[in-house]
Amino acid sequence: MRHYLRRHALDPQVILEIDEARYVRLADARKTLVDAGAFEQRYELLLGNFLAYEMFCAETSLRGSVELDFRYQTWARVISEANRHAVNFLTTTRQYADHVVRDFTHLPLGRAVRQGRHATSQ
Repeated sequence: MRHYLRRHALDPQVILEIDEARYVRLADARKTLVDAGAFEQRYELLLGNFLAYEMFCAETSLRGSVELDFRYQTWARVISEANRHAVNFLTTTRQYADHVVRDFTHLPLGRAVRQGRHATSQ
C-alpha cells in the first residue's frame, strides 16, 4: 500500500509519498494530539467546578459574616448548594482520573500509569 501526505485545501496540491513507518508515526501523533485536547478540556472542566465551589464558599462566608441570617430555610439552601458544588467537583475529579488512564492508550506508558496508581504506591 502506498501512503501520501497532502494538504486539505483547494489550492494546487503538492503530494508527497511517504513510507509506512512515517505514516504510522504521523497517525499516532495525530491521535496523541486529539487525546491531549480532550485531556485539556476535562482539566478545564475540573478547574471550573473547583473554582465555582471555592467562589460559593467565599461568598457564603462573607454573607454569613455581614447579614447574620440564621433561619433554617437560609441554611438549608446553603447546604443544598454546597452539596451540589461538592458533588460536581468530585464527579469531574473522578471522570478526570478515569479518563487519564484510558486516554493515551496507544502510548507506551508504564504499568503504574495504566493501572491508575503512582509508581511509589505499589
